[in-house]
Amino acid sequence: MICNEASNIPELLAIFISFLAIVMAYFAVRYQVLSLCQSQISDKAKDCNKNIDNATQRIIETPQNISHVVSTIITTEQLIDRIIGKRVYLFITKASLIEQLYLQLHTSIIEYIKKNTITETFKEGQVKYHIGLQLDYCKRLFEKAIQKYGNATPKEINDKIEEYKRKTKI
Repeated sequence: MICNEASNIPELLAIFISFLAIVMAYFAVRYQVLSLCQSQISDKAKDCNKNIDNATQRIIETPQNISHVVSTIITTEQLIDRIIGKRVYLFITKASLIEQLYLQLHTSIIEYIKKNTITETFKEGQVKYHIGLQLDYCKRLFEKAIQKYGNATPKEINDKIEEYKRKTKI
């Protein structure tokens, strides 16, 4: 009987190693998907930041530029929903990915969203109305991040970004 039990050890070890390999593969795939999502969020934030006037470091307040910014933000949120939805994905939540997007946006974009002021460059009509709705949506989307980082100085925001990168290993 002792011989039978000893001969089962290699089989049990093989089963354990196979199970461990399956678990590792599962997490590796999830990590790759998450990395892709984080990369796309960074790209979308860069797209938004292209709407900043280099001379003034302020957002270019034309209907086209504002529409591009809010549409890109909304598209990014839809992308996050599509990839991870409401699940916790390797200890990363949708809220933390939205926070990552928020932290990568230029501060003048954040200020514009917080103020939600459509200037005179917008004519009355559907475009002004729809962009106003989109700005409201973006403000609600970033509500928690605004509460967390909203009144911070640029140095404090940069420190928070570095802390976030260390925590999420971006």
